[in-house]
Amino acid sequence: MSNAWIQSAVALLFGTWLALPGWAEDIEEDLPLGKVPKPIMKTVKDRFPDAKPVSAVYGQDKEGAYYEVALLVKHAAPKPAKKGEIPPPDRHIFIVFDAAGVVHEISKELAVKDVPEPVAKAISGKFPKSTIEMALEQAHETPGVKQKLTFDLLVAKADKKKVHLTIDPKGKILKEEAVKEEKK
Repeated sequence: MSNAWIQSAVALLFGTWLALPGWAEDIEEDLPLGKVPKPIMKTVKDRFPDAKPVSAVYGQDKEGAYYEVALLVKHAAPKPAKKGEIPPPDRHIFIVFDAAGVVHEISKELAVKDVPEPVAKAISGKFPKSTIEMALEQAHETPGVKQKLTFDLLVAKADKKKVHLTIDPKGKILKEEAVKEEKK
């Protein structure tokens, strides 16, 4: 599946579009939630009953047709926030299905403080004085294959240039792409 989720997440969270190599050939269009195939919406509701579907996309990339459903998970604080305390924000989840309705990716937005220590150390080791701007925990699901977990991050380096990183849970950088910011 494409990396469309990160572009969607960045646009949703920061109001800016980012261009990564290879996105030009992908075709995507917004899809009203009522037009998402019923088996896909049933899977969404079964797996994430407390999340609210907020948007959907139908797309095609080099791997074929796919659907992506974005969910909003309301923060359920274990106790009320104290006076002057800011409650944790709501979080987004992005689920990518193939045209047959099989889940291929589940990306969960993470607070920067929740990025695992080995991942944070890999970033600070490679890019000292950098800042994590966005973090997603991404589970890759392929039928019959063990689930693969990675962390996809948007990082502002000390020189303010941005980079998209994919890092495994042990802190190994699997992929690094420079990000070119474009005004929309």
